[in-house]
Amino acid sequence: MQNYQVHSRLVLKMCRATYPASLMVLLIFLFLISIGCVSRSAARWNSSGLDHYRHGDFENAYESFSEAIALLPDSAELYYNRANAAVRLSRVRDANADFTRAIELDPTHVDAYLARGDLSFNHSRYDAARADWSSVVGLSPNNADAYRRRGQALEHLDRFSDAVADFDRAVLLAPKDPACLISRGRFYFRTGQFDNALTDLTGAASLDPRSAEPYLYRGLVYEYGLFRPEDALADYSRAVDNSPKDPYVRNYRANLLRKLGKTADALADFSVICRMGYPFGCWQVDWLTDETK
Repeated sequence: MQNYQVHSRLVLKMCRATYPASLMVLLIFLFLISIGCVSRSAARWNSSGLDHYRHGDFENAYESFSEAIALLPDSAELYYNRANAAVRLSRVRDANADFTRAIELDPTHVDAYLARGDLSFNHSRYDAARADWSSVVGLSPNNADAYRRRGQALEHLDRFSDAVADFDRAVLLAPKDPACLISRGRFYFRTGQFDNALTDLTGAASLDPRSAEPYLYRGLVYEYGLFRPEDALADYSRAVDNSPKDPYVRNYRANLLRKLGKTADALADFSVICRMGYPFGCWQVDWLTDETK
């Protein structure tokens, strides 16, 4: 230890002899400037990536975020941003890796947990999604969306009592969030609790009357749970009005119209779906046309 201290003092003396104090200050100043330049350059790449992302140019967004990461490889936010671009490009493994890296760099990054959970859920990895959303609940106990999402994962895992507890908690925390009511309403529909489903979906429709979702799912309750086809048709029509370019919403109405014997109206809906470029609409048009000959 004593030899090390003597050696250190000798090295310091050599440095002082080699580099005047003014030069050492200048070198430190230049080093700090270079760090600032790198940070500003990374920020510009990140800003460019966000701009590309907002305009739907996900490929260039991904490349811009990659340039930023090359300059600041320890930024959780940059990995999170690039992961979102990767999701849009259907690069599932890359997205998962980047969300994971963001979480490694910042274990409190709630948005990264939420997004990685979404990625897992959308690829039927329900337990992985549940685990990520449980992490959010641990970090943010009053996050209604985390309870809602975890409830959906638990529902798919057939853990119904845990699922409804999470849905109840979500609604309690955010009673005016239609998404929470829709999720619980869908759960009630799936488990045969049609009156409860109707109550939640009606509440969601009143909170967000311009959304197609509450009307679509309430229509399903009317058609398949309560056997009230005319009420179902009214809700499907409202859903179509709210989301006219959604072929699946229109398909529910078309199928019910066909069941009710309103062939011309059903054919009109299936024709719209066909013109949107969805083969199942064209098949139905051919089938109904042949049937009515």
